[in-house]
Amino acid sequence: MKNKSWVAWAIIGALLAIVVGFWLYMNSGKNINWEEHYKSASKDPYGTFLLKELIKHKYDSNTVDLEKTLDQELPVDAANANYVFIGANFDINDNEQKRLFQFVENGNNAFIASKYFPYSIKYLLKNRGLFSFDSTTNAILYPDSLTYSNIETEQPSIVDTITYENEGEYEEEDEEHTEEYAEAVDTIITQTSEDEIVADNSIDSAYYKVDSLQQLAIVEQKELPAKTIRIAINTPLPNAHKNYTFKTHDPGKIIIRPPYSWNGFSVHAELDSTCTGLTVINDTLYNFIKIPYGKGSIYIYSSPILLTNYFVKEKQGLNHSEEILSVLSNGKIFWDEVAAQDRSSNKKNNHHAPSYLKYILANESLRWAWYLLLATVLVYIIFESKRKHRIIPVMETVTNTSIEYVETTGRLYAQIGNHRKLIQLNMRLFLSTIQQKYGVKVDLSSETSIEWLATKSGIPAQRFEQLQQEYKRVTTPGHDMKTKDLHTFYQQMQFIYKKLQN
Repeated sequence: MKNKSWVAWAIIGALLAIVVGFWLYMNSGKNINWEEHYKSASKDPYGTFLLKELIKHKYDSNTVDLEKTLDQELPVDAANANYVFIGANFDINDNEQKRLFQFVENGNNAFIASKYFPYSIKYLLKNRGLFSFDSTTNAILYPDSLTYSNIETEQPSIVDTITYENEGEYEEEDEEHTEEYAEAVDTIITQTSEDEIVADNSIDSAYYKVDSLQQLAIVEQKELPAKTIRIAINTPLPNAHKNYTFKTHDPGKIIIRPPYSWNGFSVHAELDSTCTGLTVINDTLYNFIKIPYGKGSIYIYSSPILLTNYFVKEKQGLNHSEEILSVLSNGKIFWDEVAAQDRSSNKKNNHHAPSYLKYILANESLRWAWYLLLATVLVYIIFESKRKHRIIPVMETVTNTSIEYVETTGRLYAQIGNHRKLIQLNMRLFLSTIQQKYGVKVDLSSETSIEWLATKSGIPAQRFEQLQQEYKRVTTPGHDMKTKDLHTFYQQMQFIYKKLQN
């Protein structure tokens, strides 16, 4: 009982040591945060500290950190400037979109590295033109680039198709409009003057609706789950036709996570002719696209994780980042840190499940409650798993070996003077010993067996032959067995026994 009690206390001590060690590790400051937060001040794997330093080194004093929202601080009248956003979700409101598009329209560049883009950006991938804005709400008014003079010759492909079979009739196929889509349709229709619609011509009216929906066709984003990817560089980037290979890291030690999902736009999508796919993931998705807008350009990059510390710290990642950032002009850099932080915490378009454990560990009170709960469960398991009924005594098994049997039987035959039986019993034991040692059943009456046994044991064959002859002689029926015969046979067998044991 004392030994078992000592073992139980040893287990408890080991578990407590594990809990304390885990607590010290969690509070040592050396634990790594693998969250994709894209914070420029963070040196975590998925922060952007190194990229921010790279930009500062290249543009020196021309780098400006925005401290307010776009509509409050981004200058529309800037010349040859750049706007840079790096984050998980680029979700800006109407006022900010208006300021951003005016900034680019006046001849500046916008570099947006994000996993998700607003509707207006995806719209520009499909349709050229400039946005106008509602004077009251600053809501985007999507341009109507098609006219009735060219509508019969210019019919670009559309996502939501409207066909007509007879005059005055048209049929909608596969329409799944979002609320924003429907509102945009209503906006265009209400903004169109009555003179543009021929009331008594139903076919022209149908064409107008085709025209309106055409302007709202967008290029949808796609996802490509893959742990390893290859990025091909296209012209006009400096190192066209060069390939970069990247492999994502899974920090999970216990839970096996699915492959990382890479976002982009299908290479088979019908981009507007003015848009240029600059890089391609696995020959499948465009992840870096140039969109001309007014006098400037919008560059969208759908793999912001490749611009984080984890990848930039390596030479290949650094070269790739410099390649991507080469599209920026030599003017000022407006780094949108405020928007990046705000959008990372915006749950409206968050496509990832929240990490409740991270929230618990981030709060000191909840963290200690979590540790206490784990310790309580461990203690409960240790003490409640102890035996509840009395200990069952161990029953020793009955042993009965052949050697003990032979010794007992031999003593019995020796006491009654039955030497013949004693010699036969010793001969069986002798042959059984040889069989156990070499794994072969031996017959001493066979010359082949004697030769094999002599070669295997190194004992002259004559010894085995003499033993066999003596055995036949003393066990022949009618032979008067003497004690001397028993001693002679035993001495011959004992000689072979000693040789076999050496």
